[in-house]
Parts: sequence; structure tokens; C-alpha cells
Amino acid sequence: MQTSAAADYLFHFEKLPERVAFKKHSEISGWLLHRHGLPTYGIRGIVHGILQRGSIFKARRKRSRPLIAAAYPDFPEAGQSGFLLALKLPAGRSKVTIQVRDDENIW
Repeated sequence: MQTSAAADYLFHFEKLPERVAFKKHSEISGWLLHRHGLPTYGIRGIVHGILQRGSIFKARRKRSRPLIAAAYPDFPEAGQSGFLLALKLPAGRSKVTIQVRDDENIW
């Protein structure tokens, strides 16, 4: 997400990759809601390695979050606002960008 667009969302990352890791797979999990209750149509991660183009990984969405539903009862998607993003990491240093597909289907 770009920083200007990030202000449109409420989100929390529960599980982030370790800053230094020696494994090929990593996961990011959390929850995400649009501040005005608009739907989101996707979450993806783009992994940029030193020697490769960006690899895109689609998040599994609509994961149950009953505590988020209780905290945000006016948001219809709050109860299913969770996501899990499984990433395959290349050798060497990587940069991960997380993007959201908004209510207009724009990343």
C-alpha cells in the first residue's frame, strides 16, 4: 500500500517475517478494514529479490475475526477481515510490498 492510501484503512499485522531469516517461506497475517466500510477485493504481497523481478503472492482472505467484529460492529466485513499471506522468499535480501485491491478494483 502507498502511504496516502494506507490512511484509508484500519489494519494490524499479527505475524510478520523475521527481519533476518534463513528460510525460503514466510507468512504475514493480520486483519484489514476500510475506514468507511467499503469492501476490499484482494490483498497481495510482492517480493522483490536482489536478482529477480517481483514475485506476486495472493493472500487468503475472509478469515474469521470475531474480536474485530465486536470492536467494529458498524463494519459489515469486520468478522471476516482476517488474512494470511504466504510468501516464497528468494536467496539473499528481499523487500516485501503489501497491496490492497480497493472497492474500485485498483491495487
